[in-house]
Amino acid sequence: MTGVQTCALPIYTLSKHLPELLPVVAEILTESVFPQDELETYRQNQKQRLQVNLLKCDFVANRFIHEYLFGVNHPYGKYTSIEAYNNLQQNELVNFYNRFYKNGKCILFVAGKLPVNIQMQLNKNFGTLRLNNSSIEIPETVATPATEKKKFILNIKTLITTYYFLFYFMYFHFSQNFFSHFFLKSSPPPLATRLVLSSP
Repeated sequence: MTGVQTCALPIYTLSKHLPELLPVVAEILTESVFPQDELETYRQNQKQRLQVNLLKCDFVANRFIHEYLFGVNHPYGKYTSIEAYNNLQQNELVNFYNRFYKNGKCILFVAGKLPVNIQMQLNKNFGTLRLNNSSIEIPETVATPATEKKKFILNIKTLITTYYFLFYFMYFHFSQNFFSHFFLKSSPPPLATRLVLSSP
């Protein structure tokens, strides 16, 4: 799980599987690789996922809320884009991984029904890792909130998608007579009117 400030690697397992599992976790932290073909697959999947999310009003609103609160140049105000995924390079991932994973800061938390030799197992697998040996410089950032306190955002893609869905639903679920009467003899549906008035 990743966040703005931290990354967590939660592991849920039975105590009897720890001797086999902990070395795998240590290998993830120290020996991960980033093949170019898998990077391309990840890039394509994330771009498709972003395009779908951009049709959701709550997703778009959350992006703009952070930008207007902190500013687009603040870490909390930045968000992903198609261009960012296109510009993602393998060497950037490797450098980030080496700096913040292999040589970063790490804290281990264990909870549950633990074996009596849990400390020995943790020291065996993680005690020799190069973690917490160097300080990480945190760049100074200044929030630049938007001066405009109110902002109206029209997600035109969502309106178009919603209108298409309504059109599709009306066409296939009602009789042709009702369809003709609704669209040809009555006034335009409200969503269609909004769509026309709201378009630039």
